[in-house]
Amino acid sequence: MIEQGMFSIIIPTVISLLQPGNPTGVHTACLQQLLQIGSESPVHFKAVVAQLPPDLKEKLETSVRQSASPAGGSSQARQTQATSSTTSSPQKPQQPTIQLKMSFANFS
Repeated sequence: MIEQGMFSIIIPTVISLLQPGNPTGVHTACLQQLLQIGSESPVHFKAVVAQLPPDLKEKLETSVRQSASPAGGSSQARQTQATSSTTSSPQKPQQPTIQLKMSFANFS
C-alpha cells in the first residue's frame, strides 16, 4: 500500500512535466521514467492512472501515442528509422562527374 501511495504522488507530478506538443529533454526523460514505472509495477501504475483527472490521463495518452508514432518518436528512433530506410532501399548508381577528353576505346 505504501508503494501505491508513493506512486499516487510521483506519477501525477511527472505527468504534469510532460509537454506533448513540444517534446524536450525533460519531456523525454519523464516519459521514459513513466514507462519504466509502468513496466516494473503495472498493477500499481494502472491503479494510480485510473484515479487521475481526465486532463492528466489525456496528457499521458497523447505523449505515449506521439512517442510510439514514427513522426513523434525520439530523435534516436528517427535516426534509426532513417538509417534503416536508406540502407534497405537499393541506390541507383550515379553517373560519373568527371568527363574524359580523350577516348580510350582503341586501346583494347
